[in-house]
Amino acid sequence: MGGPPAKDAALERRWNFTNASEGQRLGAIALGVANCVGVLYLGSLLAQPGVSQMLAQSSLGFMNNLFPFLQVSSVLVECNYAPSSGLF
Repeated sequence: MGGPPAKDAALERRWNFTNASEGQRLGAIALGVANCVGVLYLGSLLAQPGVSQMLAQSSLGFMNNLFPFLQVSSVLVECNYAPSSGLF
């Protein structure tokens, strides 16, 4: 059990998930956080009845229907950036 591995045994190697520098990884996280903040702000605006009525009367009425997809996209983008950053 404590001896050397067999010649045909699989060996594990260290593998870098990304070649991005520390600054690039922090920048990606900052963009993800800005995206989340933007979606939260848009959600607070869309929650106001006056804004919803104004959007419904203009050509941007689809924004109320599109908002759940923006929320999901924001979460998925942040979940993608966080593991690759190596900070979490």
